[in-house]
Amino acid sequence: LGRGVTVQGMTEEGKPVLWQAPVGRRELPSLIHLSAVQGLRLRNFTLDGRGVTQHLITASGPCPGLTLEDLKLSGFRTSGVRLTSGSGDEKSPLLLQRLHLRPLTDPEAGVLFDAYPDQPCHHVQLRECRLEGRCQVGVVLAGPVAGVEVIGCRLTGLTDGVLYRKRAEPAMLQLT
Repeated sequence: LGRGVTVQGMTEEGKPVLWQAPVGRRELPSLIHLSAVQGLRLRNFTLDGRGVTQHLITASGPCPGLTLEDLKLSGFRTSGVRLTSGSGDEKSPLLLQRLHLRPLTDPEAGVLFDAYPDQPCHHVQLRECRLEGRCQVGVVLAGPVAGVEVIGCRLTGLTDGVLYRKRAEPAMLQLT
C-alpha cells in the first residue's frame, strides 16, 4: 500500500508547481518530511522555504526507491536536502536526480548527510544535480555513509564541494 506513488507538480502551462513555506511562520524545520517511504517519486516542483525553513526536504530512515527529481530548491536556511540516516538499498537506491539548488542566503549545505553512528546513510545517488551559489558546502557528510555516489553533478560558487565533518568518533565513509 502506497508504494510506487508519483507526485508530479505541473501547471496547466506545463511548468513546475511552486510550493512555498506558509506565510507568517517564523521558523519551519522542513517544508517536506519523508520518513520510511518506499518507491515514492516527487518530481517537477519549485520549493521555496522563504528564508524560514531550516531544510526544504528531510528524508529519514529506510527509503528504498525514493526519488526526488527535477526540483528547484531555494530559500532554505541550513540545507536543501537533509538525509537523517536516510537510505535506499542495492536494487532501489535513494535517488536525488536533476536537483537545482540555488539559495539566496548562505546556508550550510546543499545536501546534508546527517547519520546516526549506528544507522549510516547508504545506497544514495546524486545524479546530474546543480549545487550552486551561496552554499558554504555542496555536500556535507556528518556521520557514516556507505555506497553513496555523486555522478555528473556540478558544484559551483561554493566554499567547499564535499566536506566530511568529524564527530567524536570517526565515521565510515564510502563515497564515489
